[in-house]
Amino acid sequence: MCTCALSFWFCNKAHSIHRSFVFREPVDPIREGLPDYHNVIPKEKCRDLSLMKQKLDSDKYTTVEAFREDFDLMVDNAIHFNGPESGVSVMGNNMRAMMYSLVNENQNLPNWSSPGVKKRKTNGATSTGGGPPKKMKLSV
Repeated sequence: MCTCALSFWFCNKAHSIHRSFVFREPVDPIREGLPDYHNVIPKEKCRDLSLMKQKLDSDKYTTVEAFREDFDLMVDNAIHFNGPESGVSVMGNNMRAMMYSLVNENQNLPNWSSPGVKKRKTNGATSTGGGPPKKMKLSV
């Protein structure tokens, strides 16, 4: 239900930020030479921007807070595995600050979903109360 424009915009923007490359796809412990990665970060707690984008596209986030929790988990995993002073952790914290800033600046937009908002059909496209149709392309 959380198909808010800001979350879509952030995921698209986050993918275009050069320093976000570490977070764009799931960690591949074999390819990246990190054989103990899943001993430190369990698979069920792994998050990355591509997974978050999939969850946005399929309306898995029912609130903005759920999106924020996944984003925080992604960054917290990076800090836990790499250490708080690592370059990866610094990149993650910078992206987190940007996401929080965007959320705080835009929390009163009319297309923010809320738990009580029901989906409705509009010309064959699913939409939430004040938001764009589900599959509508948003320009950045």
